[in-house]
Amino acid sequence: MRTLTTALLAAAALSAVSTAYAAETIISDDFQNSSASGWTVGEKGQIGTSDFKGNVSLRLTAGASATKIISTQGYKDVSMSAAFAAIDLGTHGGCVLEASADGNNWIKIHRIGKAEADGVKLHAGSRDVPELDNLAKVTLRLANTDNDAEANCFADNIVVSGTSNGGPKAAQPVVSQSSSAAPAAGAVTWDPNSVK
Repeated sequence: MRTLTTALLAAAALSAVSTAYAAETIISDDFQNSSASGWTVGEKGQIGTSDFKGNVSLRLTAGASATKIISTQGYKDVSMSAAFAAIDLGTHGGCVLEASADGNNWIKIHRIGKAEADGVKLHAGSRDVPELDNLAKVTLRLANTDNDAEANCFADNIVVSGTSNGGPKAAQPVVSQSSSAAPAAGAVTWDPNSVK
């Protein structure tokens, strides 16, 4: 009985420790409010929301980019993820999520290219970025690197998460996040004519 009690106490303690260090969402953006609020448009191309059967994503035309400044202050074990759908990407074009601590040196988080540009599926990807732990300023950048006028990228389900390091956390910008669950990767068909 004593061994069972000890084992149960150890399991409870381990559960409390793992819960205390579970990853938290720092920011997420699924564009379900039909807004790109908080994202700054780059010098080329255009961005706008695209709604298809109730799922909204951020459309980036050829050469377009959008940036958002966030903070990872108070967090370690930072991870970032995104999902992209694409139409008409060329051989060297791509839909990209990158992040930077200084605005000059970019870390590629997720990219899809011509092979995934089927206009049908969301292709999700993520990356752990410990080099962006506990920083007051981190820039996220979504980009359509294709120059073909027909190329379109659709960004969705942008998530930055991390584990609390016990320090103070910076306030985050207001983000658009729906109350409903985002569709699973590969579950959405995209219509380029549905762009707002």
